[in-house]
Amino acid sequence: MRSPRRPARPASSVPCDPGAFPGETELAPGKVLGGIYRVEEPIGLGGMGTVYQGRDTSLDRPVAIKILRSRFNADQAFVQRFYREAKAMAAISHPNIVPIYAVGEDAGIHYFVMKLIDGETLREMIRREAAVNYTKALPIILQVCDGLGAIHTTGLVHRDVKASNIMIEPSGHVMLLDFGVLRDVAPDRRVTQTGHIVGTPDYMSPEQARDTREVDARSDIYALGVVLYELLTGRRPFVARSTIEVLLKHATETPTSPRAINPIVPETVAREILRALAKNKEDRHPSVAELKLALISAAESRPSESDAREDHPWDLRPTVAATPARRQ
Repeated sequence: MRSPRRPARPASSVPCDPGAFPGETELAPGKVLGGIYRVEEPIGLGGMGTVYQGRDTSLDRPVAIKILRSRFNADQAFVQRFYREAKAMAAISHPNIVPIYAVGEDAGIHYFVMKLIDGETLREMIRREAAVNYTKALPIILQVCDGLGAIHTTGLVHRDVKASNIMIEPSGHVMLLDFGVLRDVAPDRRVTQTGHIVGTPDYMSPEQARDTREVDARSDIYALGVVLYELLTGRRPFVARSTIEVLLKHATETPTSPRAINPIVPETVAREILRALAKNKEDRHPSVAELKLALISAAESRPSESDAREDHPWDLRPTVAATPARRQ
């Protein structure tokens, strides 16, 4: 059960340790950016920046403020990528994507402002509960499908779908976070250099590790398959001591069925997870919309004899209705 006084959390990957980046410039509480955004305390670390809890003094509301870490200020590639993340997030209006309020620069400090979310990350839920019952897990994943679908509709790929980038509010509403490695799949609008591994190895599809030019929406589907596997079993499909070793496992090893780890996972659901984890992206679901429909169908299908029990769920559609994305 959620702690009654858990602080609001932003679009960040992990709780912030102020000493995590020695030599980094920390913003003092009370610092005001853009004339209206007051910094309060660091609460998270993203791929390129520190996230602070703050307040919009003009509207008197709490906000999350993401600051590009000072070590990247001199690198225009990082600065551009930081602003690209903010603009990409702001251009997509969807209930499962964290809203962006403002982006700017103040005395050399690059920042963007977003909604402060009250809740916990999926990673925190897994650490607390270990394997999550699929009656609780699937509505979460289906909402992530909706958010990813909104991203893919605009021609973008997230490329860093993972449990710590998915936040759940007390109501059960889900937000997809951290767009720092978004990639435009249009050949004439590629936004990152090729030949670089970008993303999180534990969730990375074989093609994403091999060549970023091969990445498309099905790469996000693979990562989401890893998330669902982890959510239902309490562990990821591949674990290794080094980045290279885990990438090799993703590229060459067949994952153990989640049902072998957690027998209450229905065979039909396990089958769809393994399809999402196919080595060849052509063998995966062609879109997150197709994955969503497959998961609903799998969960609502009549259980096999080994699955049969009185509490088998027959309606696992998300509690939050899908809303089409709107480009601003």
